[in-house]
Amino acid sequence: MNTYFETAIRYDKIQENGLVKKVTEIYIVDAVSFSEAESRITEEMQCFISGEFEVKAIKRTAIRELLRYDSEKSDHWYKAKMNLTALDEKSGKEKKTPIYLLVEAGTIDAAHDTLVEYMRGSVSDYEIASIDETKIIDVFLYNADGNN
Repeated sequence: MNTYFETAIRYDKIQENGLVKKVTEIYIVDAVSFSEAESRITEEMQCFISGEFEVKAIKRTAIRELLRYDSEKSDHWYKAKMNLTALDEKSGKEKKTPIYLLVEAGTIDAAHDTLVEYMRGSVSDYEIASIDETKIIDVFLYNADGNN
């Protein structure tokens, strides 16, 4: 099971009007520890940022899975909360277990459709409790071959 870390990067960004503005952007990396998350985001961002930048924050997320599809229209990240329903065998009552997923999509409706498609054929009963747009810019996944 992957562990996803949310990282905040602060740097000077050149705006469209040519002015320089200090910005903080959010990225997700998968890593096994906080130190690896910092190392990975530093390595990834060196390719995109000219000049200095600072890793302002790193926190572990509750994200269980990423749903990422290659599409030119998929330019936003949505955090979805789904409640899985199961029967507690001891008490005989239904128990809802929340899980969180990160969905790449162009619109909130497309994110919803992606979740429904993802759960198609599942034997679990579920409900989509919420879908919220995030400020996440990109996600960097670990690959054993060194390619992201």
